[in-house]
Amino acid sequence: MAVEHESDTALCWLQVEAHHFCACPNEDVRQCVIYDSDKPNARLIGLEYIISSKLFEGLPEEEKIYWHSHKYEVQSGTLQVCETTCNTAPMPAVEFAVV
Repeated sequence: MAVEHESDTALCWLQVEAHHFCACPNEDVRQCVIYDSDKPNARLIGLEYIISSKLFEGLPEEEKIYWHSHKYEVQSGTLQVCETTCNTAPMPAVEFAVV
């Protein structure tokens, strides 16, 4: 998965394989554990909360700096969404996440 950091163009081409396994407490929030592969010996490399654009826009400005957009992954096609077991509607295409 390509990672985009608008504030640091040196990292724009950093390639990271990241497999997200997410719980869906509601239609605007995903709680994800991130592994470096989908193999049985995969290493846990992160935790991420993903929220909808609607929730992001409601955050205080001082908190928004801790979140990053998934817009690049969606538009570039590097984000592959597998079937979900969530019982909620799919989230909007542009999501924001905090690690």
